[in-house]
Amino acid sequence: MTNDVVRPDRAGPWRTVLKSPLLAELTAGVNTLAASAEFWTVVEAATTPLVEPIAGDPSAVCVTFLLRAPAASGPWTLCDGVSPAAAAEFELANLAGTDIWHVSLRLPCDTRVTYAFTRDVSPGSAGGAFDWAAHFAGRRADPYNPRAVHHPDQGLPLSPWGRTVSLLDLAAPARPAHPDRTGAGAGAGRTAVHEVGSAALGRPSPVHTYTPAGLVPGEDTPVVVLLDGWELLEIGSIAAVFDRLVAAGDVVPFIALMPDPREHRPRDLHLSDAYCTFLGEELLAWARERFGVRPRPTTTVVGGASLGGLTAMYAAWRRPDVFGKVISLIGAFGAKRDGRPDWLARQYASTERLPLEFYLAAGLLDDDVFPSGLATMLASNRHLRTVLAGKGYRLTYDEFPGGHDWVWLPGRFADGLATLLGPPGGPAAAHRTARGGQAPA
Repeated sequence: MTNDVVRPDRAGPWRTVLKSPLLAELTAGVNTLAASAEFWTVVEAATTPLVEPIAGDPSAVCVTFLLRAPAASGPWTLCDGVSPAAAAEFELANLAGTDIWHVSLRLPCDTRVTYAFTRDVSPGSAGGAFDWAAHFAGRRADPYNPRAVHHPDQGLPLSPWGRTVSLLDLAAPARPAHPDRTGAGAGAGRTAVHEVGSAALGRPSPVHTYTPAGLVPGEDTPVVVLLDGWELLEIGSIAAVFDRLVAAGDVVPFIALMPDPREHRPRDLHLSDAYCTFLGEELLAWARERFGVRPRPTTTVVGGASLGGLTAMYAAWRRPDVFGKVISLIGAFGAKRDGRPDWLARQYASTERLPLEFYLAAGLLDDDVFPSGLATMLASNRHLRTVLAGKGYRLTYDEFPGGHDWVWLPGRFADGLATLLGPPGGPAAAHRTARGGQAPA
């Protein structure tokens, strides 16, 4: 086996804190609340964040994030996709005498990422606990940016400002936040939710299923197992993505099994042998009985995002006789086992090459240092890519100008499925090029 596509890293470092000439011009002489009111009138007409070119740096732009809040209300920092750990290095500065808070970053000129503001600043690499409940409860969207992403209720603490985060989209400003929600011309497949018993887990697990319109599953029907089913359907609108892939002929029609660990996620998706047994044995046995399929490794995909990506890679390493193809997006590969980080990458490095094929993608901005001191998400994905390429695995790896959030993931799942389940001689490669690696249009 040989590598398919391993694109080179894009020039960094990204998210470098800059001084904005535009902000300096707009705030010249602004040092009172009365003067700042005039500034905010200008900002409201322009919308935020402020974006300006960087001289001699055509691949990047200077993006200034602005927050209107009392001077005594801080500290404030960026959070959500642009900084999932609410890193202290992205803390906003207050313009003396005003309610203007600001931070300017160097970002790719085609960035697409969510962001919000929070007062719960991460201790970062200095160590210490990070209170995720306080972080989500204090998250605040940007009222001067009309582009937003609205998250359904995931059982997280409700922010006083709701479940909305803001969207910075430099790739295509006119595109809706979730382009996959509309599916004109594509037949709607069937979705359902089931309770699947599991002796390995000691409890039943909710499993969402998808079957394309008009498909009667048979023994040769491919099976796709994607983790975090509720989020895939409710946040990622993945059923519409599946509909488009099938209608366009980008994939051989498949059934999807999407288990949902919900409150058990931190345990189930952290290198859990029991959960891998559930996926590789109990879930597929249930699918054989329910749908009449006979999963084969060459047509069985396992995939997920973040901890779901970690678990997909682990399940395939444990059971290559069941899962022959893997999709991992923004995989959390720095995870420890036996007290050692990057455990899974070391397993792939130290064992003989398995009959597996991979599609991996990571975010250029997914580079926060968490209090645990693990390698960043981006660094751990690059490390695993290097390990797999060195072993000679069949691998497609790419990086997108975004962070640790959902806005790129539906399209990347589409790319992964088209890569791994595309029909011989089908239109998948040309279609992926046409949509630039994003969601099917």
